[in-house]
Amino acid sequence: MDLLKRNKTTANEAIKLEDAENHPLRKDKQHSERYFKLLEARRELPVSSMRQEFLDVYHSTKVIVLSSEPGSGKTTQIPQFVFWDEYASKKGIICTLPTRLAASSAAQRVADEMDVKIGEEVGYSVRLDNRTGLAIRHGFNPRLGCDTLRKVPISKASARLRAGRAGRSSPGTCYRMYTKKDFDEIFLPSTAPDILKSDLSEMVLLLKALGFHDVANFDFVVPPHPEPAFRAFEDLFWMGYLAEDSSITIKGKMAAKLRIHPAWYNAFAEASSLGCSDEMITIAALENTQQSMFLRPQPFRYAADLAHQRFSCPVSDQMSLMNAFHSYIRTKNQFQTLMGKAAADKAVDEWCAHAFLNRGVLEEAVRLRKQLKESFTSLFDQEPTVSDFTSPDYDVNIRKALARSFFYRSAIRDPGGTDWYKTVHGNWPAGLHPDSSLVGINHEWVVYGGFSYSAYQYLSSVTAVDPEWLIDLDYFQDANMAKKGDGRLKQPQVFYSLARAREAREAREAQKGNTPA
Repeated sequence: MDLLKRNKTTANEAIKLEDAENHPLRKDKQHSERYFKLLEARRELPVSSMRQEFLDVYHSTKVIVLSSEPGSGKTTQIPQFVFWDEYASKKGIICTLPTRLAASSAAQRVADEMDVKIGEEVGYSVRLDNRTGLAIRHGFNPRLGCDTLRKVPISKASARLRAGRAGRSSPGTCYRMYTKKDFDEIFLPSTAPDILKSDLSEMVLLLKALGFHDVANFDFVVPPHPEPAFRAFEDLFWMGYLAEDSSITIKGKMAAKLRIHPAWYNAFAEASSLGCSDEMITIAALENTQQSMFLRPQPFRYAADLAHQRFSCPVSDQMSLMNAFHSYIRTKNQFQTLMGKAAADKAVDEWCAHAFLNRGVLEEAVRLRKQLKESFTSLFDQEPTVSDFTSPDYDVNIRKALARSFFYRSAIRDPGGTDWYKTVHGNWPAGLHPDSSLVGINHEWVVYGGFSYSAYQYLSSVTAVDPEWLIDLDYFQDANMAKKGDGRLKQPQVFYSLARAREAREAREAQKGNTPA
């Protein structure tokens, strides 16, 4: 062992030490029988045949990019190659792995192969949760109309499940980092079901469409809380799906047939009248995927932001999504035309990697788009209309359709802050999500697809709109303006902005009337 020199150890010298009967790291101790069985298996790994080639490169450079098939021995063998080469320097070797299970399993395997106990020459370090009585849970705040993501106490059932994990794969003890009083008095018996922490609009409309008019007395397994139900009735009324007596309208029955949130029926109807229904179907598909198509891995987040800028639309996040989707479809078609399927798939994967786009999500959107096109044709008895991309009204019509369908999710800019808005009627403050394409532009009015709260309140899937597109809707009439207890306007800024929009339109129409034919 004393003859080993840093960065000069050959593969043969290290192999000689590994093949010896005596343990090189333990005086007066011989290798175990199991060690030699593992050693025989190690020598059959593909990486072992390249040991000297690896050491030659390792001795000559500071950075190595090593690539090989899974199971070839990279994780377990390379650290041991380096261990014998760096033995004289007494330096540590770090091997990072993506999960705690992978780290502990790899460490145990390397320790067994070196015939040492875990925690001596070989160990591992993993992140442990020191807040064992808390869990991050999603919810819905009906007063704000926003989705929440908060840390809340776990349930008693979850606590028992967590305690049962100790000792499952190896000896262990569960220490609960909370008092018995908290467990008995604060923790719920079980985790609350989704019906108690979700927007109920889709469920209420579906029950109405199925003929259950008295939703409040429906025989739920777990009855919903009244407040989210009232919020659902209010939103559905403004959408035009429920009448004043809470009965379902004809439009509501049609909207209930959609596989996505019923608000998109209004979006399809508005887009159809404006000649951009095909684009709206694409946007609806992209907004209803399970994940975002935009990848932003932490080590490459700045490169990802730069890559996404080519798709960015400064007036609409939805149109940014559509730009990326159209680029993907166009690129995919070009590659499939120029080369075979296998080569085209590989080229598309590389293009998506460089653009930091999730191809799986894009393909999910392709499938959902096809389904929504079929639903549109069935509901409206017509084929979707493709808008003229060269028209100056291309983006205006799409944004107008979004504005007139998601008006109940509108917000006006707060003059007191940058990228800070207040929801119309609710008057709840919220900032633009940092990933929004509209950050830093400060549009006066926006409609949003998502309102969420975790550490901050954010609006996401935001589109800038002109208040003139909204002034004819009942939601924005003077009688429906939010008022304080003393009768004063809660949001005078909204009132005056809409009044200016009405005056501007009247002045424009008057000017047209005075223009000679």
